[in-house]
Amino acid sequence: MLRYYNRQKAAREKIKNIYKNIDNIFIVHYSCESFYNIENGRTPRITSIAVKYLNSENDVSFSIHKIAEIEKISDISKNYDAIEKKMLDEFYNFIQKHENYFWVHWNMKNINYGFEAIAHRYRVLGGSPVHVNNDKKINLSQLLYDIYGPKYIDKPRLYNIIALNNINEIDLLNGEEEAKAFTMHDFVKLHRSTLKKVDAIYNLLDLTYLNKLKTKASFLDKNGGILMIIPHLIQENPFISTFITLSGWILAIISWLSS
Repeated sequence: MLRYYNRQKAAREKIKNIYKNIDNIFIVHYSCESFYNIENGRTPRITSIAVKYLNSENDVSFSIHKIAEIEKISDISKNYDAIEKKMLDEFYNFIQKHENYFWVHWNMKNINYGFEAIAHRYRVLGGSPVHVNNDKKINLSQLLYDIYGPKYIDKPRLYNIIALNNINEIDLLNGEEEAKAFTMHDFVKLHRSTLKKVDAIYNLLDLTYLNKLKTKASFLDKNGGILMIIPHLIQENPFISTFITLSGWILAIISWLSS
C-alpha cells in the first residue's frame, strides 16, 4: 500500500512539474501501419507524426502525404520508403533543434510502438536517428495508471478515457479503422486522426492537472488507500494539522483540570 501511495504521489508531482516547465514541453503521437497485417517480420511503416507545443497549443506535423505533395509523387505506395525517409528526416531535424524539450506521450515506450520503433524504422531506411533520453519522455498513460489505479478506465484506455471525458472525437480512428485506412491508402485520414489524438492527449493532461479528469476509479483508488489518506491529509492540510494539535492541547488541559 505504501509503495502504491508513493508512486501515486510521484506521478502527481510529475504532472505539476510539466506545467512548471510548460515552455519546454511537447505532446507527441504518431500513426503507423498495422502490426498485424505484416507477414515478413518487417517493422510497421510510419504514416504521420504530430507534435503539439504545450505552451501555445500550436501543432507541427510530419506526414507522408505532405511529402508526396511537395515532391509531386502521385503513387505513394510505389515510393513509400523514399517518402517515409524524407518525412523522418524532417522529424529528426526537428528533434535536434529542440534537444532540451520533454515529450509527453501515450505508451510510446518500446520497439513495437514508440520512440525506439520510429528510430528503428529510420535506421532501416538509412537514416541516423537523434536519441531522445528516457528522462525526457513522459508517459501520460502510466501517470494516469499510477494516480488513479489499474481500474481507472476500461481497455482500450485511450479511446475510453477520451469518450468518458466528452473530448471531441471527430476524425479520431480506432485501431481497426486505422488499419483499414492504411490498406486503402487514405493517409490524409490517418494524419487527421494523429492530430486529433495529440489534441486529445493534451486535453487529458490538462484535465489531470486541474484535477477534473473523469475516471472510473474509486475514492480509495484516487487517494491511495484509507491507511494512507489520513496521514497524508494531516501532513498536507494545515487546518487539519492545527485542529488535531489544538484538540490535543484541549484534551490535555481538561485531563489536568479534572485530576
